[in-house]
Amino acid sequence: MFTSSCLSDHLGPLALTNPAEQGFPIDVLANAAHAFSTGVACTLFLLFLFYSFLYRHDLLYQWFNVASTASVGFFTLSWYQLLRPDLFDQELYAVLLVVFEKMMIIGLAGTVYYLLNRSKIRRLKRLTAIGIVGTLVGLLAVWTKQQWLSSLCKGISSVILVDSFVMAFLAGRNQRDYSGYLVALALLGASMGSTLVVLKLSQQPSFTIFAPLPLSLMLANRFGGFFVLLFLLARHNYHTGRLLHLAQGELVTLSDEKRAILEQQNAWLEQQVAKRTTELNQSNQVKDRLFSIISHELRSPIASLKSMLMMMQQQNLSRVQFMALQARLSQHVDRLYGNLDNLLYWSLGQMNELRSRPAPHPIREVVNEVLGLLQEMAASKQVAFQVNVPIQNQVWADELQLRVILRNLVDNAIKFSKPSGIVTLSSYREGERCWICVQDTGQGMSMDQLATMFANAPSSTGTAGERGTGLGLRLSKELTERNQGQMIVYSEPGAGTLVKINLPAAQSLQNRTNRAGNEHTRQTPQVQVT
Repeated sequence: MFTSSCLSDHLGPLALTNPAEQGFPIDVLANAAHAFSTGVACTLFLLFLFYSFLYRHDLLYQWFNVASTASVGFFTLSWYQLLRPDLFDQELYAVLLVVFEKMMIIGLAGTVYYLLNRSKIRRLKRLTAIGIVGTLVGLLAVWTKQQWLSSLCKGISSVILVDSFVMAFLAGRNQRDYSGYLVALALLGASMGSTLVVLKLSQQPSFTIFAPLPLSLMLANRFGGFFVLLFLLARHNYHTGRLLHLAQGELVTLSDEKRAILEQQNAWLEQQVAKRTTELNQSNQVKDRLFSIISHELRSPIASLKSMLMMMQQQNLSRVQFMALQARLSQHVDRLYGNLDNLLYWSLGQMNELRSRPAPHPIREVVNEVLGLLQEMAASKQVAFQVNVPIQNQVWADELQLRVILRNLVDNAIKFSKPSGIVTLSSYREGERCWICVQDTGQGMSMDQLATMFANAPSSTGTAGERGTGLGLRLSKELTERNQGQMIVYSEPGAGTLVKINLPAAQSLQNRTNRAGNEHTRQTPQVQVT
């Protein structure tokens, strides 16, 4: 491949003009085979060159372009020499062969090192510069016919060949796979073929560029280099195709992962949208409920108060009528106050601003306060109270919220009790919990009413036509749970309703605190001051 021995039939010392005179007979069949093989190789290299220039632009194909360009020039020049021996001057022909041969060696070495060891590319570039200098020296030697310039050109060729030989050896030694060894051995073979030329040149004492070589060595060297390049390109395409396949697989994996992430994000966004939609619907329901309470439930008691005040101002009422009207006025004010109080706590709960400040409170005291507030309302319906609450029973709860809970429960009991009914309040201790019970003898509730009593249902009308906000029972349940309690409702139609709540017993918590304090006291050394 890389030998310039294509002049085996034509080149020799300067006096050499006829290869037959040198004892190298070449028959017609050998010339035909040489011409045919040279044409095939030249055509294939032109195709590779065309492909690399148009479709491949990486560094590997740039080095391959160097080798393929030199191969095309080498084969074409030798082909013309076979067909037209008188076309070129023999020494100029020899110098051109030196140029093409060293270009092929450098291009092949660059291709190898791109595949095996890219850190040595700078060394190959230096070899290219040395090859250019050697080419200039060879042309100058042809022009001046100086022996020392011819020897310098031979020396430069020897340096390039030896350096390529060493690089091939190092490239093969540093590779761990068999393909690397094969590439290195192929480069060694190509370099050794050209080394034979250098050895042959060293035997020529007179001025000459090349010495003749056998045709078999010339053909073997050319096609050896040709198959080396084919092997390098096949190896490179195999590895690049494999890497491309792996990259495509990674892209598919990344695409699937990205699609999964997008689906998760979309699902999360849909959940957030559904959550926000639910919150907005709840807010709209709260707003509608609030407007309904303000426009209907609170407006009616205020309108009644206004009409009663106008009656008191415009009519001459007897003392009995005045006292009755005053009692009704007091009842309306108490109910309006209770409704406003419930509305306040309910609004704070909707805005998550309701805070509980638990403390020990006697149940009996809170019950007495609530019954005092609702006494006139109960008397108007002739409802009697029965209280069975031990004085020692205490709960751990917020005092104001406990008062709201009991006031709503007793208010509902009065509201739904029949005239001359009885409302019973009782309490008992059960372990570390304290139960408070409010029971009436009213109309009771069905199973459907029990199932929806804590929903956002409209308020019910009492036995005497009393109207409310519909917040009392729901608010009592919420406040009970905020104080770590529980509410249970039992009811049957016509048999009345029993509402039971349990809250933490204050005495149990106080006992725990006392025990913890005693343990801390036992662990703390006592100090006496005298």
